[in-house]
Parts: sequence; C-alpha cells; structure tokens
Amino acid sequence: MADGPKIGDVLAGKKPTTRSVVIDLDDGEKVTFTFRSIGRVAMRDLLDAHKPTPDQRRDLREAQKLVGIPSHRRAELPFNSDTYPPALIAACCVSPAMTEDEATELWESEAWGEGELMSLFEAAQLVNSQKARPPDPEA
Repeated sequence: MADGPKIGDVLAGKKPTTRSVVIDLDDGEKVTFTFRSIGRVAMRDLLDAHKPTPDQRRDLREAQKLVGIPSHRRAELPFNSDTYPPALIAACCVSPAMTEDEATELWESEAWGEGELMSLFEAAQLVNSQKARPPDPEA
C-alpha cells in the first residue's frame, strides 16, 4: 500500500478552474466576467447539444478546399458556431451570472465587438481545457 494521501481526499480538495476577463465599457466603466469549469461530462453534453449544421460543415469544407488544404488534412467543425459559444459562456460564467438567452443576446449584439466576444468565449473554453501544470522542479 502506497504512502500519501488517498485519491478521495485529493479529489475532495480540488476546486474548479476559474478565469476572469475584464471588458472596458464605453463609459469608462469596467466589468469583470469570471468563468468556472463545468467539468468534462458537462462539456461533452454541451458539445453534443450544439453540433454544427450541414451548411456550416459544407462551408468549412469549401473554404478549406479553396485555400488548397488536401482532403486528408481538412479539419471537422467541432460545434455550431452560432449556438455553442453563447451556450458555453452562459454555462461557465459565474459572475455576472447569465442565462443562455442572455448570453445569446450578448453574442448577437451590435454593441459588442468580435474581440470582446472572443475574449469571453476563449476564457470559457480555457477553464475547461487548461492542462494541469507539472510541478516546479525548483520548488
């Protein structure tokens, strides 16, 4: 039997990964969005619920063909680019909390730029895909 902590004790102490993004509003005010990991199973369920449409798959294939990517190297679209980003943002954003409808409204808003929206989406993706860091050999 190995010495050291039991796996149950280790798992009980694990907190979900979090990440924050600060967005500057036009009036000089800032809002901080905090995202928390939803876990592997919930992520898979969310991806399954937001599969790409046939048109989105076709458009990606045509774009890859147009730029000369050989068919054996073409990527598949992993999600519906219209519905998955706001669904993931809503599922992961703990502050300010928002529903999927509110996140969709934000995603489709004329007031939010592509860069701001992608910052939110990337933060939601990162909290769910960030790898564990190896121990620091200097520590």
